[in-house]
Amino acid sequence: MLKTTFLLVSAIGILGALQACSVPYDILQEDAAQACKKIVDWNDRSACLNKNKMSYEQYEKQRKEMLNKGTEK
Repeated sequence: MLKTTFLLVSAIGILGALQACSVPYDILQEDAAQACKKIVDWNDRSACLNKNKMSYEQYEKQRKEMLNKGTEK
């Protein structure tokens, strides 16, 4: 019983920690989107918003791919 409880609490903690990583990223993305919305020119605003719409999962995948490329040399 104690072992099962420990494993459950550990799993919840790990999942919580992984989710917490995306929070600062989401906050920065929202700040960037707000800055983009202040741009008057529609084309520039659209380009800015498109540049900053990557999800955390996409960002993390791209980051890992770049790190792997750096270690393959």
